[in-house]
Amino acid sequence: MILHIDMDAYFASLEAQACPSLKGRPLAVGALPGSRGVVASASYEAREFGIRAGMPAAHARRLCPRVEFVPCHPGLYIHTSRRILRRLLGFTPKVEMSGIDEAFLDIGDLLPRGADEGIVWQEAERLAGEVSAAVLSEFGLSCSAGVGPNKAIAKMASKVRKPGGLTLLGESRFRQLFWPQPVERLYGVGAKTASALMIYGIETIGELAATRASLLSRRFGVYGEALHALAWGRDDSPVVPSHASPPAKSLGHEHTLERDLETTDDALSLILALTDRVAADMRREGYAGRCVRIKIRYSDFSALTRQRVLAHPTLETRDLYRTARDLFLDHYCGTGIRLLGVTAAQLQPAEGRAQLPLFPQDRRYRELLQAVDGIRDHFGAHSLLPAGAMRPARAGAGEEEDRRDRRPARPVEPVSR
Repeated sequence: MILHIDMDAYFASLEAQACPSLKGRPLAVGALPGSRGVVASASYEAREFGIRAGMPAAHARRLCPRVEFVPCHPGLYIHTSRRILRRLLGFTPKVEMSGIDEAFLDIGDLLPRGADEGIVWQEAERLAGEVSAAVLSEFGLSCSAGVGPNKAIAKMASKVRKPGGLTLLGESRFRQLFWPQPVERLYGVGAKTASALMIYGIETIGELAATRASLLSRRFGVYGEALHALAWGRDDSPVVPSHASPPAKSLGHEHTLERDLETTDDALSLILALTDRVAADMRREGYAGRCVRIKIRYSDFSALTRQRVLAHPTLETRDLYRTARDLFLDHYCGTGIRLLGVTAAQLQPAEGRAQLPLFPQDRRYRELLQAVDGIRDHFGAHSLLPAGAMRPARAGAGEEEDRRDRRPARPVEPVSR
């Protein structure tokens, strides 16, 4: 039996909690008025006007002229998420954080064994209510809860009654409730997969369940088999406790510009700044990367992603930057840029993998990185920056996003390259 906890408008709720005058007002977090950023979270008052996460700030302003825009405060969100995790661990050690504002709890060991099925469900409902009440009373934050026989059903159940609701679903009740609904409501199905399924005349979750698994496998491979199982409410993925989560697969940063970058020098300045942050994160978390990936989004919203595999894993800023720079120069088409991203992938534990510095300048560079990391740890990440990353065109430009890929928790829809 799995319990899924989904915080209600998490970022917006924390911002309203920090500034009580914002409570009860339409609130958009992450985008500032007049900027080209997007909404990271919206309060339920803002959602009544159609404002949603991922929506451009300008569109949100048109939908609700009186919406309040506030910037993101990632430190607050992460700190609170960790406190919530510690509280959830007080109920069971089997807690898996699924993002910053969601968690799965395996509560099977907390339920009476050998009891009548009705009693088991009653106890699960009581326990879910107790967890939700604890989060509300101790943190002042509302959450929605879903209980089911597996992670997929539990997650979909938590979406049924938001905000602050509690829903229990078995497999038969899941099919009764969700089979008539659009296929994009299924856990693991995105817009691209939904469009691909429509080619086969599959528009509802029930139609997906009625489609032969062999047909889906021919079109989507292993992902098709997983989709068919999910449509039937079947999911055997375990709850992976947070302390047992696999290591990061990639670390990256993206930056959305307030104004398009029009020159190569300005773009390389931003790439250097992003690479410097990625490399610092890798050293802090003890990783070396063997693959460098860049992302470019142009002013017309077209985007490309390119990557290159290195001969040896590295955690040095200069090695990562050389590769990111070369990738950019090889593929930049010379038009305005609204977003750049740099990611290090194929991460490996750095311990024991560092190459011996053969020359004095290499040794001095390693010592320089250690000194810079120490100063940043003490005075903050922005206390020291590479000179090449401080071009005037970047001042005050845009919003930055931390991109971390830690685990393939669910089958994800294929991405076209």
